[in-house]
Amino acid sequence: MWKKQATRPGIGVTSEIAASRNVWISELYISFHCSSISVVEAIQAVEAAEKAFPAWPDTPSSKNRDLSLKAADIVDRRTKELAEYMMDETGSDAFFSGEFNIPMAADNLRDLAGRLSSISVILGIAPWNAPYVLGIRAVATAIAAGNTAILKGSEISPHCFWAIEDCFREAGFPRGIINVIAHKPQHAAAVTKALIENPSVRKINFTGSTIVGRVIGELAGRNLKHVLLEIGGKAPAIVWKDSDLKNAAKACAIGSFLHAGQICMSTERIIGHKSVAAEFEQELARVPPYSSEMSIQRNKTRMAPIVVKEVTTEMDIYHSESFGPTVSIFVVETEEEALRLANDTEYGLSSAVFIEDLRAGLRLANGIEAGVVHINGMSSSGYGRFGAGGHDEWLWTKIVTYKD
Repeated sequence: MWKKQATRPGIGVTSEIAASRNVWISELYISFHCSSISVVEAIQAVEAAEKAFPAWPDTPSSKNRDLSLKAADIVDRRTKELAEYMMDETGSDAFFSGEFNIPMAADNLRDLAGRLSSISVILGIAPWNAPYVLGIRAVATAIAAGNTAILKGSEISPHCFWAIEDCFREAGFPRGIINVIAHKPQHAAAVTKALIENPSVRKINFTGSTIVGRVIGELAGRNLKHVLLEIGGKAPAIVWKDSDLKNAAKACAIGSFLHAGQICMSTERIIGHKSVAAEFEQELARVPPYSSEMSIQRNKTRMAPIVVKEVTTEMDIYHSESFGPTVSIFVVETEEEALRLANDTEYGLSSAVFIEDLRAGLRLANGIEAGVVHINGMSSSGYGRFGAGGHDEWLWTKIVTYKD
């Protein structure tokens, strides 16, 4: 439902308004209306970022650090409020929104505080399913490196993306450093194309589906723009014969069913050694659900977790990302079989190995074709190319020669 109505500040005032929908009760989330931008207004957001850019790289690193840390503190302080937006708009539970997504987003800001250099204006495109961590991640590294940013959030969760910009504003970031935009679903293609083709936008990062990622990559290539893509996943978890089965079962349950499996790194294949497969399945069945009482009371449409066995290569679920609370279990006898199953996919985002023998664990980890391998669980060791470890992604390498 779109209306002409006064908007809240933060996502730009336009003549067209989008009313957010509460996914729990399938009703309009009437407490928040966000402006729906046109292509012309999207370009105005780029111009605002371009105008803010010249002074931003010269900002003292101490001030940049203080702003990032203050923004992180504001995100923490507003956790309850932000979690409400996310639960209403995305259907997440209290654990995933308030105890996982928002703290990780704040930590991302702290991880980046104090680093500074620059490219120019960058475009971050983030999805609806984890708006805070993926939205902040889409722009925070680039801003910390001295760039200005356009954040094009999903039209499904506009209140969450408005809140991101509002936290940056409250922290004291200068006007134009971060520019959050929202649009009608039917305007997505035109707005995205206009932003990528704009000469002031120098680099793009996108997190989302493989299908849309291909389109973004093609548009970026056609315009000779650098692009980062984090797209679909079909994450495997290998549970080996000497693993701690209780720990493995708990971790796999969280990996498969957290946020109803609507996470790009969700575990979709569990590959168990034949000697422990039956016992592991029993442990998996004993793992309690990770939904709060409040989430259960609000729930009207959520699917129950589904475990699928005897999956063959002819089935769609073998190849495709389910993006739902579904996991397939396979039984193998050798490391070679386990690696063949783990790697038999077009994806390569994340994976896990549960094993006590570190030498064998590293051997399996080295054999898995994925960007991330967690051995015996996930650690809080950074955010890869979007965090401090990926700071150089947002810098140009400049060669200067001088002849006397």
